[in-house]
Amino acid sequence: MFGKLMRSNLLTLAFASLIFGAAYSVFAARYLKSAAEEDMTRAALLASSVISRNLEGAALTSRLLAQNYEIRSGLPAGDKERISAEIEKELKNIEADFITVAGADGVSTIRASRRPLPPEFETSALSEPLFLSPAFHRASTSGEPAVGIEPVFPGGLGIVAIAPTKGEDGEIIGFVRIGFHLDDRFVETVREMTQADLAIERRGEIIASTARASGQEPALASALSKSYLIHSSEMPSEGTEPARLLALYPKNRIARALKQGLAAIAAIAAVALAVSAFASARLSRRIVSPISELIYGAERIQAGDFGRRLDASGPDELRELATAFNRMAEALTQRDEEIKINQDQLVESGKLAAVGELAAGVAHEIGNPLAAILGYVQLINTAPPEKISHYLERIAQEAGFIDQTIRDLLEFSRPAAAEDQVFAADDAVDEALRMLSFHKTMKHTEVKRTRPQKSPLIKGGKKEITQAVMNIALNAAQAMKGHGTLDVSTGSEGATAFIKIRDTGPGVKPENIKRIFDPFFTTRGDGVGLGLSITYKIIERHNGSIQVASPPGGGAEFDIVLPLAPPA
Repeated sequence: MFGKLMRSNLLTLAFASLIFGAAYSVFAARYLKSAAEEDMTRAALLASSVISRNLEGAALTSRLLAQNYEIRSGLPAGDKERISAEIEKELKNIEADFITVAGADGVSTIRASRRPLPPEFETSALSEPLFLSPAFHRASTSGEPAVGIEPVFPGGLGIVAIAPTKGEDGEIIGFVRIGFHLDDRFVETVREMTQADLAIERRGEIIASTARASGQEPALASALSKSYLIHSSEMPSEGTEPARLLALYPKNRIARALKQGLAAIAAIAAVALAVSAFASARLSRRIVSPISELIYGAERIQAGDFGRRLDASGPDELRELATAFNRMAEALTQRDEEIKINQDQLVESGKLAAVGELAAGVAHEIGNPLAAILGYVQLINTAPPEKISHYLERIAQEAGFIDQTIRDLLEFSRPAAAEDQVFAADDAVDEALRMLSFHKTMKHTEVKRTRPQKSPLIKGGKKEITQAVMNIALNAAQAMKGHGTLDVSTGSEGATAFIKIRDTGPGVKPENIKRIFDPFFTTRGDGVGLGLSITYKIIERHNGSIQVASPPGGGAEFDIVLPLAPPA
């Protein structure tokens, strides 16, 4: 008992801890993901703000540079050195990554950059055609500065602003472009402000990212999706395939927070389990001892010792339980005495009831034929000679019915003793069917017989088993009113033999199945109600069993199971 209480308490607490841990995992993960989404949204907004600020600054700076005297004077004269020196000087005073000056045809001729390009790219970058830039087309068409996010040589992405430089007559004599590279340096700068990882993706490729692979190269897009939650927002990029700004949040940060929370819950649960075990031990000892005494007292009463009493002390609930137990013991003692006094009377009443039931059955069964006999006797006194023989024949028939009824009653009350023998079950079944073949009810009944290759052997009274099969088969034929199919099969399973009898009659009503083997129970107006009762006693004497069923499709099924005869 003590161990059961301890296990129950500890299992309850452990289950509650598991439920709490599971609930924590679900809701904490949802909360952490929501918080991560908010952090990523803030980081994306801040990064977008930085980009917008750079776009505005680039537009203003490009306008000022386009109006620079040295550039406006150097373009018509083709003085590249003068222009180059000027933009180199300006590049030191502004935040742009590069400045490009192009002629009126949009072909770059002079370039200054904070980061020198490799020699193989220097010449190509210098002659980069601006007419591929959407911002250039807007600037050349409107005559006003234009900005945008678009590809910059070599293979990068940048924030650019292009402003037209005009001569004294207002004609466009060239263009000034400034730009900011959207590269690792840019995302690292924004990361320092937002404390969040960022990446820039275009055409399925990561152009810049604070997340690194092998400590050097930006992580691939597929790797990012495995390791980070991603908040994606489109960057303004008129006329070109848009780039996307990716705010990243490490998944392992959420997993680490969940793990720490679960570890805390586990520690609290361990302490709670220890406290619960201690408290349960103290409480259980106060409960187990009185309950053990109660169990022992109940066992003594079960053994007939109604004088057993419990000590009605201790906590209120246990004291009330002991008091109730003692009152029960007192009541049982009184009832035991009353039962002993009335036991003999009950036995005699049972005998009288059985005799009364038997007498009522006998009176009912022989009453009608006896009245017919008396009537025929009276008719004989006044009947003409030619009628007397007919009346005597009818009297003999009615007397035979009475004699058969009395024999059936005696058979039911005291089955005739027979010497047990080992015989084949098929022999008894075949004998029963042979004898029934002379009965008028079987004239139009089709009998299907199924037997095994080797008939099972049983030990008992062959005549009794034959009688049992006859009773069931005749009852089935009468239920089918002499027209139908009777299916009889035999066989063995394991250590038992079986006899199965099926008919195609109306079947047995569910409420009658439990009463079908009761003495004098019958559903036929001309039936005695003893045939199946005698059959039941015969099978019972042979240590077998008999079951009846009535499938939904109609018909009745009787299954007799008998033990096989022991090997010789």
